[in-house]
Amino acid sequence: MEPSCIFCNWSDHIELKITVIQLPGVQRVSLSNLSILWISPIFPFRTFAGNAQHAQYLLERLGRSAKRLDYIYYGSPATVPSWHDAKRYITTYEHVLREDKSNPAGDKWGIDDWLDDSILSVAKRRSRTKSYDVVVVDYVWLSKVFEVVESTSVKVLNTHDVFTDRDHIMLRQGLRPSWFYTTAAAEEFGLARADIVLAITSEERAYFELLLEGRQDVHVLELSHGITEDVLCEKKNGQQICIGYVASDNAVNKVSAATLFSILSDVNTRKYNVHFDIAGGVCAHIGNLGSCAAYKKGHVVDIRRFYENCNLIVSPAVQSTGMKIKSVEAIAYGLPLLTTASGSQGLPCRSIMHSFPSVEEMATWLKHWITERTFDEKWRSLEFMRHETFQIRKALERRQEVEIQQLASCLRRALHDKGRAPLSEPSKIRPVVDARLDNPGRPLLQHRPSNSPLVSVLVPAFNAEDHVRVCLDSLLRDALSNIEVIVVNDGSTDRTEEIVESVCERDPRVILVNQRNTGQGVARNHALDRATGEYVFFADADDYVENNALYRMYETASVRRLDLCTVDRAFLRDRPLKYVSALPAWCCFVHRRFLEKTGLRQPDIPSGQDGVFSNMLLTRVKSAGVAIGAEYVYNVRGDSTFHAVKKDPINLPRYVEQHLDTLRAYYEKNNLWVSQGHRYLLFLQDESFQLRLRPLLSANRRERDEVFLAIKSEALWISRKIGRLTIPYIVPEFADIMDLRMDQYLEKWGDLQ
Repeated sequence: MEPSCIFCNWSDHIELKITVIQLPGVQRVSLSNLSILWISPIFPFRTFAGNAQHAQYLLERLGRSAKRLDYIYYGSPATVPSWHDAKRYITTYEHVLREDKSNPAGDKWGIDDWLDDSILSVAKRRSRTKSYDVVVVDYVWLSKVFEVVESTSVKVLNTHDVFTDRDHIMLRQGLRPSWFYTTAAAEEFGLARADIVLAITSEERAYFELLLEGRQDVHVLELSHGITEDVLCEKKNGQQICIGYVASDNAVNKVSAATLFSILSDVNTRKYNVHFDIAGGVCAHIGNLGSCAAYKKGHVVDIRRFYENCNLIVSPAVQSTGMKIKSVEAIAYGLPLLTTASGSQGLPCRSIMHSFPSVEEMATWLKHWITERTFDEKWRSLEFMRHETFQIRKALERRQEVEIQQLASCLRRALHDKGRAPLSEPSKIRPVVDARLDNPGRPLLQHRPSNSPLVSVLVPAFNAEDHVRVCLDSLLRDALSNIEVIVVNDGSTDRTEEIVESVCERDPRVILVNQRNTGQGVARNHALDRATGEYVFFADADDYVENNALYRMYETASVRRLDLCTVDRAFLRDRPLKYVSALPAWCCFVHRRFLEKTGLRQPDIPSGQDGVFSNMLLTRVKSAGVAIGAEYVYNVRGDSTFHAVKKDPINLPRYVEQHLDTLRAYYEKNNLWVSQGHRYLLFLQDESFQLRLRPLLSANRRERDEVFLAIKSEALWISRKIGRLTIPYIVPEFADIMDLRMDQYLEKWGDLQ
């Protein structure tokens, strides 16, 4: 049926062009039997525009629950849309002309400056004719409509954004203020006209609640951008990686695009088999791209097809006052996303890939990713980021279901309060859940069940009541949320068990295991037996992680396929991996299957387990690396076994003997002397000599002499076994142990501390 165009002359002689579309015979299953009037300056089925997508999401949910939905589009002549897609939900459609506004008369727009009497007249006429149950308005500057509709209608204001001092936000970014901006008092006045106010993010909801403080008649709810798209099947590894960027031509996007490509312009992306596809109005404002291979698509009719050709989506937002629709869209399609903190505002994102502080930092990281990683590493990195996308999508779907049910409940209460017929049972306005979500094409991580953790953090704890909560909190707030934390209480006599139990109650990712006091090594093995993660990380209960250490280590290890990864310290930097003799256990991030395959376990010795275990680990590791930026804060405890031995070294000879006996047996069993004998000798130097004997050289004690002779004997034995060869990184003061008597050595090195 073609739309009929009519001209009406109203009493105020304003000429008004109205397009009325009657869609007869539209049948729908009614959940609540509502009649709805919707008035908006945007058309909800122009899917390229972000605000239209948000309106479409809400309209589809309410439209399924309505017996009648009449839509008034209050837009300019240049943006008259097609109404074909609206037939599913809209009963009648009407277009009222709106003149675009240029500049406010004062510093700010008044709350009603953007609407005129024409839309008020149409809204008043419609309301009197149909007596709608619900009236929905998009944007606070259209809220005056609520004053002309029936008082018994439930008035729902879909805000889309905060407009208080929006001009100041743009000026701080060096942008010219555009579109609508107003004062806090004016925005409060507009919000107070509604019965239900919908905010896109939790931050906006909190702000609106603050403005409306004390108003019991206005309910503020959160309704984020919904997931409506089907997940795309993962694009198979090809010879090219396509990075997609979609943006309109608003002022913020122009600055964002200019910043991004100014940093990437000197990168010959073709050399690395990478190119960009750019879509949307922003294409017209992107200048010379230099060496960066980019294809400007302009306006694309089929946005889904555009995304199908992309392997990664970038959303470089310099600032945002609401949720970035294109970030949501990328997540909805299941694509890897790289964005700034502004670009992920309002999303349940914890990844550093979604929280770059600025476009400059994001572009610098992307430049390094393109140029420094191999092509295979890029594909594995994309797989990792795609997995993150699905975690966010699942969280969004869970959240939107709750939000929609809260809206339905609030509508039901409001209808009852206004004397409308109450519903016999709660409305169930359910979101569409993609049935293919758990299997979008090829499984992401085929070797790991989807519900198992990526990382198992193993935490032995003995009398750690002063530190264990800080330790656990740091692990649980890491950007890598898919983890399990196994705490083994090693027979603590303080409140350690009680504190860990309280953390378990609020976060099921924490698992408490109690054992009698048998030592740190046994506790770690006990935790390892229960671990199910792809990787395991050893942490001490009195330490904590910073700067998303788990995320950084997992991303580095999984993309580069490392057996071992460490925090960003000098453990693997001062020497090549071949000559590293030991590591603290708390910096070891190890593939669990590697540990199972090699059968490596923590030794059951009372002191120095870290060094012995890590030396055995290093003899078998084929690949190791450092996670740049990962930080582990080591807390020095005066009551630790290591420091107790330093204060009173009476047990030092026994401990050193245990270390060497354990390692010697391991090397013999695995025939490691030829290939790894140098590492054993370096362990003697770094662990037995530097950490344990050296602090005692100036002390005239029997323990010093016993340890000296033990190290000397072992060093001579191993040098004969592997040959007296020059080994890099052997220091002179250790080499002299093999050649000098005790008195000679003390005369030369006795003051060494």
